[in-house]
Amino acid sequence: MTKPRIAVIGCGGMGRAHAWGIQGYGGLDFVAAADPVSAARDEMKKIAPAVRLYSDATEMLARERADLVVVATATAQHGALTLAALRAGAHVLCEKPMAV
Repeated sequence: MTKPRIAVIGCGGMGRAHAWGIQGYGGLDFVAAADPVSAARDEMKKIAPAVRLYSDATEMLARERADLVVVATATAQHGALTLAALRAGAHVLCEKPMAV
């Protein structure tokens, strides 16, 4: 059985907290993360050196074909990014609140 492929959108504090949990669980394959802010991506790389990083979430969703996407961005972006991940065929865990 293959491990589910996981991606995170948002490399800030909550995104990195999810990354720690994903890696610590052991039954998941953390494949990619996206954030438009390079400093946030740099911080994600420190805790997940093997993960592929993207500045654009749409590009990441198209290339990675994740089974599950964690949306851990600012609230104003939750709705659009959740819908994009669902349209890409992923299950989604979205930080609260779902939308403004």
